[in-house]
Amino acid sequence: MNAAIIDTLEKRETTFKKNLKDSNGKVFEIAETTKIGESSIYRLWTKDQSYYYTSKAKKTQICLHFTVGSITGDIATLTKPDNKVSVHYVVDRLGNIYNLIPLDKEKNWSYHLGAKCIGTNGVMSKSAIGIEISNYGPLNKHSDGYYNAYKQLYCVEDRHVENILFRNYNYYSRMTEAQKTAVYELVNWLCEQCDIPHNYKLEGMFENDKCAQEFTGIFTHAQVRKDKFDLPYAQVKYIKEKWEESLLPPEPVKKDEPVKTEDITFAEIRKNVEKSTTQITTSMKTIKSKQVTVKEDKPWYIEILGMITGLFAKIKN
Repeated sequence: MNAAIIDTLEKRETTFKKNLKDSNGKVFEIAETTKIGESSIYRLWTKDQSYYYTSKAKKTQICLHFTVGSITGDIATLTKPDNKVSVHYVVDRLGNIYNLIPLDKEKNWSYHLGAKCIGTNGVMSKSAIGIEISNYGPLNKHSDGYYNAYKQLYCVEDRHVENILFRNYNYYSRMTEAQKTAVYELVNWLCEQCDIPHNYKLEGMFENDKCAQEFTGIFTHAQVRKDKFDLPYAQVKYIKEKWEESLLPPEPVKKDEPVKTEDITFAEIRKNVEKSTTQITTSMKTIKSKQVTVKEDKPWYIEILGMITGLFAKIKN
């Protein structure tokens, strides 16, 4: 039985970050690192930059995808020379964010939504910043485990899977917590960098091209393509919920509640004080009236020395 893919992913991602070599053997360099919250963005650079356009493209949206693959193959596919199908960012399971297309809110883009896209591929791919989540997506359950779209054993344990009914699939690959944090922080950072409002369209589809094109905010691939399954609402709703939670005012600091005491009148306090004073006075008189005799016993060693001295006196005589 072949090893499950899930057991190899961490090693693949660690190796890629160290060597920066994709599955086609192309080697990258990290041109720049940007820290955002707990996460880091690594700008990947290679001599060939023909996989995206540098023409005008004003950014007003963010689109979330998943790759249905692993990081080395993901990067290779999205940087294929002259292919012009790519995204700005890829987020792996370890939480590393790789920037493939230089971010500029007025230019730089590539196709990433497809010909059947509501809003049209050309218009929407230009206006939407693409984020690919490195994830195998939908799974099929068999007696020996869960298999991916390529009919490969993805995992055996249920903990790597989410039970979600979406687009004719019942199971999806679970995102890691580090990955979820990185995606959330990247979305927030991009909204700030490109003046994109925090409007969320994470379920249901756009009604028509006009609605899709005029929308400003965050959506997923499934909102513009009925034949796509990235991503189920259950996997991305946390982004919206976490953002809304951040807008809530902080809870007021709870002050210590005053200690509740019984109501006591002044007369009762005076009575208690007089009673205590009388008891103390009586005790002092009792102590003075008693004569205490303390017997001064000699230390034990004085008695022993006396005995020894007497013994020597007898011997001498």
